[in-house]
Amino acid sequence: MTLYREDFYKIQKNKRLFRPKRFLILLITLVTFALVIFLITRWKENYEIIGIFVFDEQVLRAPLDGILRTNVREMEKVRVGQVVGYIEDTNKRTSPEEDILGDKYKDTLKTLDEIGEKINLSIDELRIEAFLGDFSRYNEIVENIKRLSFLRKEYIIKLDTIYEELQKLKKKYENLIISEKSGYAIFHIDNLVKNDLKWKTLAWEDLKKARYSYYLNRKVKKGEIIGVIRDFPPKYLVLFSKAPFERNKYLIINCNDRIIIKVKILEVEVLKNFYKINTLPIEIDNIILKERIIKGRVLKVL
Repeated sequence: MTLYREDFYKIQKNKRLFRPKRFLILLITLVTFALVIFLITRWKENYEIIGIFVFDEQVLRAPLDGILRTNVREMEKVRVGQVVGYIEDTNKRTSPEEDILGDKYKDTLKTLDEIGEKINLSIDELRIEAFLGDFSRYNEIVENIKRLSFLRKEYIIKLDTIYEELQKLKKKYENLIISEKSGYAIFHIDNLVKNDLKWKTLAWEDLKKARYSYYLNRKVKKGEIIGVIRDFPPKYLVLFSKAPFERNKYLIINCNDRIIIKVKILEVEVLKNFYKINTLPIEIDNIILKERIIKGRVLKVL
């Protein structure tokens, strides 16, 4: 007699290739996972920003073909008329150690500051006279302010003359790279300088493709951009973000986890997908910002 186990037949009877309940659970899990990824991505898109500092700067170009040499260090403060570098070419021309303008520009600025201080002191005297109700010296003080104002105007004209002289000297010393403004010399620059910052043609892809170049002690061609003389702090920021920005609010940005930038938003101008933000001067632990491109995330808006 042959015996059959009942459970054997039950297993065969209930065996199925498709289980709706398990498939439904798997489907719900996949949909939930995809939704979480989408929300995280969307959150990053809304709050992740990429931006660019805009400075008041003089673009430096190579006056000749040759090797770029500098007389100053990266981020060194320079003044008008100072020789910041030169092109070493086949003629082995070198750079003079002294400034092209000597002390003319520096002395003129010093005199202008002294005249301005005297004008301020005279105006303070007028205020004191008005507060005390004593106008016995009113005409004398006013005449002194007029005299100082005319003298100040003469020195401002003298500055223009010095600038014209600088242009002539640049032609005479054709291999020299001369600063035409006061600021910080930077030879490690991004390729966005070449675009002259035309925001209407600058796209998100341009910012992502931004690269830094360094030209010191390398061969350069005539007319090639080799550096900038840059004033700090930046004039304003241009940010790419879907997050809205409001006037008179503070924006705190974490730049690649290295430095924190805090700015107060004064004006916001929407340029297609860019927000141009005019801000108060940016100071971060007395560190002068060299990087033009910033990437980060808005941490907090007060």
